[in-house]
Amino acid sequence: MSLVASDLICKPKSKGGLGIKQITAWNTALMGKYVWDISSKADRLRVRWVNHVYIKNATWLEYGNTSTASWS
Repeated sequence: MSLVASDLICKPKSKGGLGIKQITAWNTALMGKYVWDISSKADRLRVRWVNHVYIKNATWLEYGNTSTASWS
């Protein structure tokens, strides 16, 4: 198995790459969107659950995580 640099395969196909998305950039963007949804208390099942179980009556900025909390 040969390894190829991600900057080469993430180029658009028109520039000689494979057009694969950069996973780290997508992950950062999606985690930012997730935090935004939690802080704005969006009406989604997972967001309502996080607000009910973890944040309760606090805001996102007031929330202090516990040692048992997940990194995400």
